[in-house]
Amino acid sequence: MKNVLFVCTGNTCRSSIAEAIFKKLLKEAGKELEGIKVSSAGTAAIENHPATPQAVSIMREMGIDLASHKATQLTPEMIEEADVILTMTLDHKRRVLEMYPEAKDKVFLLKEFVADPDDNRNTQDQIEEISRKIDEKRRKYYETHRHEIDELMDKRDRLKKQLKEVENRLEELRLKMEDVTAEERQQLLKLESHLKDMEIKDPFGQPVDAYRKVAKELEESLKKFVRTLKGNLE
Repeated sequence: MKNVLFVCTGNTCRSSIAEAIFKKLLKEAGKELEGIKVSSAGTAAIENHPATPQAVSIMREMGIDLASHKATQLTPEMIEEADVILTMTLDHKRRVLEMYPEAKDKVFLLKEFVADPDDNRNTQDQIEEISRKIDEKRRKYYETHRHEIDELMDKRDRLKKQLKEVENRLEELRLKMEDVTAEERQQLLKLESHLKDMEIKDPFGQPVDAYRKVAKELEESLKKFVRTLKGNLE
């Protein structure tokens, strides 16, 4: 085992911590374990993202500097090169295998990998047996209902085709309706543009002059309002 890869989601917390701790433990183990390459990656990592402040903090408490860590996105090449891939969750394990199915014999949950071999073997045997039963029952069920399933699938395909035709026709009608109302919509845009010029813009986040301008606009409009009120009383 010369290449160990830890995998989590973002590679800014769990897998980065695992990589750092494992490197420290290998160093403390001495020459016996020299030469093992250790790395980590995320199934949905943002490249070069730093480790979380919390991860950096707890690693510092253990005498490990994680401040320089940069997140790495998992790639098929990394999976291929690794001798063993240790994931944090079953979802990570599934994603690794979706990306590279040939890795099935070298990808494990971290805790699964270090558990008692007999326990792991028993669990794996049960998984394989239950999976076999599921496949067999599915096959038998399909054989029993083959005619209905095939008929419904054909019907679904026909309905999809009809729906596509309906959607295309609706789009044609929509475009024609747009053409019919083009002149009126253009007039509407001009009128709305005129009203847009009457808006009082939000000065938030702008220099103080912007606030002065808004105050002036408000004052002018409110003076007109007052004049209107007075005129209604005369």
